[in-house]
Amino acid sequence: YWGAGYAAEALAWLHADLARRGVRALWAAVAPGNARSLALLGGAGDARMDPAAAPPLGSYDPGDVVLATAVA
Repeated sequence: YWGAGYAAEALAWLHADLARRGVRALWAAVAPGNARSLALLGGAGDARMDPAAAPPLGSYDPGDVVLATAVA
């Protein structure tokens, strides 16, 4: 089912559900070689940011790509 849009649909649902619960910002840390996850998050509106400006993330590893998005 790769490329069928299921992950994008699930991520959109998650963003909408979190917005209803009052969450306003989401952060992600992705291994730089994980192109599919980076594309999925980019397609959902997440933008790359400077890791030094990111809040402490529990799963962050040095070298990870850090992304953030505002939830509407």
